[in-house]
Amino acid sequence: AYGGKAWLRFNIIQELDKLIPLGFRMAIYAHGEYEQMSYRSDFFYTSYESPRFTQDFILAGFGISQYMGLKSSANISLLWVLNESEIQIYDSPEIRIGFTF
Repeated sequence: AYGGKAWLRFNIIQELDKLIPLGFRMAIYAHGEYEQMSYRSDFFYTSYESPRFTQDFILAGFGISQYMGLKSSANISLLWVLNESEIQIYDSPEIRIGFTF
């Protein structure tokens, strides 16, 4: 499989510690994503007759970002698939853990 994606992240609360004094530099963000993937038809049970088919996914959700420095953070996102498709490769919610540098 191969493909591409574009995503957008918007901080809803930039400094959560100012609202709830927990002693951590955290943020809450909204996340939106569009992804298009190309798959081999023989790998999936599908009605496609061509050797490859493409599948679009739209995901949206929110997450928490824990700042680890001036330009780095650890992130946990919960994303839901918003469109129906013949092939579903994501759970709902899709849980992602990542780091930003």
